[in-house]
Amino acid sequence: MLGTFPRLMRAALALLLLHAAGMAAAAGATVQVDRLDEPSATAAEVVAGLHDARFVPAEKPAVIQQRGPSAVWWRVRSTVPRPAASEPHLLLLSPRHTVVEAWVPGRATPTRHALYGRDSDPRHSTRALVVPLPDGLQPGQPIYLRVTMPSPVPVKIAIETRAQVQEGDLRHAAWRAAILAATLVLVVLALTYWIGVGDRSFVYLALLLLFVVLFSAGMGGELRAVPGLGRLFGSGPQPARVAAAAGLVASCLFFRRYLDLQQYAPRHDRLFAWLTWIAVGLTLANLVSPSALNVPVFNAVLPVVALAVLSASLTSLWAGNRAARYLTVGWLPVLVTISLRAAQPFGLLQDWTGIDQMISVSYAFGGVLLTIGLSDKLLELRRDRDEASRRATFDALTGAYTRHAIDGRLAQEVADAEANGRPLCVAFVDIDHFKRINDTHGHNVGDQCLRYVSLRIRNVLRGSDVLARYGGDELLVLMPDTTLSEAGRIAERMREAVACRPLALDDLRLPSTLSIGVAEYVPGEGVERLLERADGALYRSKSAGRNRVSAQESLEATGEAT
Repeated sequence: MLGTFPRLMRAALALLLLHAAGMAAAAGATVQVDRLDEPSATAAEVVAGLHDARFVPAEKPAVIQQRGPSAVWWRVRSTVPRPAASEPHLLLLSPRHTVVEAWVPGRATPTRHALYGRDSDPRHSTRALVVPLPDGLQPGQPIYLRVTMPSPVPVKIAIETRAQVQEGDLRHAAWRAAILAATLVLVVLALTYWIGVGDRSFVYLALLLLFVVLFSAGMGGELRAVPGLGRLFGSGPQPARVAAAAGLVASCLFFRRYLDLQQYAPRHDRLFAWLTWIAVGLTLANLVSPSALNVPVFNAVLPVVALAVLSASLTSLWAGNRAARYLTVGWLPVLVTISLRAAQPFGLLQDWTGIDQMISVSYAFGGVLLTIGLSDKLLELRRDRDEASRRATFDALTGAYTRHAIDGRLAQEVADAEANGRPLCVAFVDIDHFKRINDTHGHNVGDQCLRYVSLRIRNVLRGSDVLARYGGDELLVLMPDTTLSEAGRIAERMREAVACRPLALDDLRLPSTLSIGVAEYVPGEGVERLLERADGALYRSKSAGRNRVSAQESLEATGEAT
C-alpha cells in the first residue's frame, strides 16, 4: 500500500501545479498590472492620472509583490470589457496581512480592505480581498491601488463576477475548514496517544501540527473570527512568524526522536541538535523583533531542515528503521511545497497562488502518515515487549515457565495459602540418567527428550497446575489447592505418563523414567524451606533407585518403583 503513495503524490502535485499555472495564464491574459515607483506621489496626483506615464509593467503578469513596509502604488487594467450587469469584483488572492486602498472607476473616495480589523469584510471568505466594481470596467480603464505589504510573498490579481466570487468563497471555505479541522483532529489524537502511552514523540508531533495550524490560519485570516487570537494575529505578521519558527523547533525535536537518530543516524542526530538551536534562535528573534531580516533567514533555514529530514529518514530507513518509511513518504510533499513557498520571496513562481493550500494539504497528509507511523511504532514496541515478556516467562525449549517466572508465581501462591489457609504442594521432577542421554546421543537429542517429557507431563496436569523448567533437566510442578495425598497421585500419573512407553526421537526409541519429590506447604515456613523439603524428597527417590515418587521427609513415599 505504501508503494502507491509516491505515485499518488506525484499525480496530485502535478494537478495542483497545472491548476495554478492555468489560473495564472487565464488571469494574466485578461488583467494588466503596473507599478509606480514614486514614493512621494500623492493620491490626488495618481488618481488624476498625472503619473500614468511613470507606471511600469509588473515583473509577472497579474501579480503584485513589494518589499519593505512602505505603501506602493499599483494600477490594474482589464484587457476585456467587464459590464456592470455581471457585477465584477477585483480580487487580491492570498493577501495575508496586505492592506489595500482602492480607487475604482465612478467612485471619488477610496475603500480600504484587509483580512483583519475594521477593514475586513465578513461577507467574503479569507481567500482574497474583494473590491466591488459597481460601474463595471472598460478595457484600459484604471483601478488605482495603494498597497501596504508587510510580507514579500506575491499576491495574485484577478477580476471575477459576483457569481464566481461566491462560488470561489464557498469552495475555499469548505477546503480550508476541512484541512484545518483534520489537522486539529490529529493534534488531539497525538495528545491522546501521549496521555495514554507517555511517549514524548506525540507531544512534539502535536506541537508541530498546532503551530502549523496557527501559522496557516493566522496568515490565511481564519483566526479573525476567534476572540483574542484575531486581535493578536491581526496585529501583523510577527505572531504568525513566531508560530512558524516555534513549529520548526517542534519539528526538529519530533524528527530527532521519531527517527531515533542517536541509534540509526548519529551524524544526523548532531546536525538536528544544531538545527534545533538555530530554530530556537529564530523563534526568539521573531518574538522580540519584527525585523524583516527574520523572513529571509527563516526561508533559508526551512529548506535546509526539510532536506535534513529527508536525508535522515532515508539514512534511518537504510539502517533498518521501520518508522522511517512513513516519514519518507509523508515528508516528500512537505519538502516540495515549502521549497516552492521559500522560492517566492526571491522572485520565483510568483504567479502560483495555490501554494498555501498545497502546504496545508501536505502537512495534513504528512501528519496522518506520521500518526500512523507512531501507532505502528508503538505496536512494534508492544510486540517486542510482549515477546521479551514471553521469553522471560516461558522457556523456549519446553514451553514451561522459566525459573524467574515460577519464583514469582510460587511466592504469590505461598502468600495466598498462608493468608487463606488453603493447601499447596510442589513437586521437583528429574529425568533419570539425563546426562547419559546427552553424552551418548548429543545435546540435540537431549533437548528433544526434555521437550517430549515436558509435553507428556503437561498432558496429565490439571488446569490450575503450573509446570516450570527450574534448571537443566530439573522441572518443578506447582499445585495450588492440593493436599499431599492428591499431589502424590498427580506425581504418580506424571511418572507413569513418561515411563509407559519409550520416547520416539527420529530413529531412536529411548526409554525414560522420572524421579519425583513432593512436599506440602506448612504454615509459617517460607518458600525456600518448602523447596528444600521437596528437593529432599527428590533425593530420596534417586537414592531408592529412581523411577519413583517420594513425599516430604516426615511422611512415607506415595509411590513405589515399577
